[in-house]
Amino acid sequence: MRLTPYEETYKGLAQIREKMSKYEVSEPDGINMQEAKRIIRPHRCFEMAQKFVYNSSKEIRDRLTYVYGLWSKGQHEHAWIEIDNNVVYDGVLNRYYEKEGYYFYNDIAVIRKKDTDTVIKEHFGNYSASENDLLALKEYTEAHFKPISD
Repeated sequence: MRLTPYEETYKGLAQIREKMSKYEVSEPDGINMQEAKRIIRPHRCFEMAQKFVYNSSKEIRDRLTYVYGLWSKGQHEHAWIEIDNNVVYDGVLNRYYEKEGYYFYNDIAVIRKKDTDTVIKEHFGNYSASENDLLALKEYTEAHFKPISD
């Protein structure tokens, strides 16, 4: 997989964040991440989603679901957090969004959802997709995309 240069990616994400502002919501009750809202973090979705889980209290963790999937018509692997099943925290864009609008705008394909206990067991100290996530992605890809013939 080829990564786009950081500066180009940052500018593209800033444009996406601006266009998605109509789906942005306030930080849900009880959540206080104390993050600087201006920061965009290209290529750090796994890290930021996992940190959100690790840094949350047990009461907050019970409200969270870690989601691994495809973003932008299947072009990019991505990870994000769902809160109370109706708000999305995107750690790259560093914003909270109404779930339905976020999924619609980004043409989301969910590969795997995990509770926070599973995230801690599978990922602790490893900011990437877990082995089980990658197996689920392989199954999804085989089922939804036709192989390119020679």
